[in-house]
Amino acid sequence: AKVVADLKRHDPAFCLHVGDLTDKAERAYFENVRDTFANLGAPTHFTPGNHDYASNTARKQFDDVFAGCLNYTFDVEGWQFIALDTPDGQRYDKTTIQAATPDWLDQNLPRLNRRRPTILFTHFPLAAGVKMRPLNADALLDRLRDFNVQAVFNGHYHGFTENQWRGVPVTTN
Repeated sequence: AKVVADLKRHDPAFCLHVGDLTDKAERAYFENVRDTFANLGAPTHFTPGNHDYASNTARKQFDDVFAGCLNYTFDVEGWQFIALDTPDGQRYDKTTIQAATPDWLDQNLPRLNRRRPTILFTHFPLAAGVKMRPLNADALLDRLRDFNVQAVFNGHYHGFTENQWRGVPVTTN
């Protein structure tokens, strides 16, 4: 609630939440996060983190409360945003982005405009050299090489990092 109150002071048009919505992947916690961010007064776009899994294969509670928040796109004022599901269950290091995410990109990128400014957001850090970067991050980013990507926002790593991918800022925070 304190975070949402602070965000409201800035009158945001929208909010990106890059995962780890809770530290316990239980329905009541997810509902609390959903309801708290509903008070922001602006749309919040979520993507799951490794703490949003009840086990390495179970994500039902997140899926029930945040249906449609795995791999998806949305537009804001001419910009296209791509949300990607990058956790490998509860694993936190030496992870692999599961096949459903690159498969989704392969199916959906042809529907997007390569020239429009694009923002990518995920839970796991995608920049080279950042700790806990998925082993197949390069293969995922390579799918976006011909897009007008302007920024990549990531979570997971508990600190600020800023790197470059093809001249584009890739941050964690």
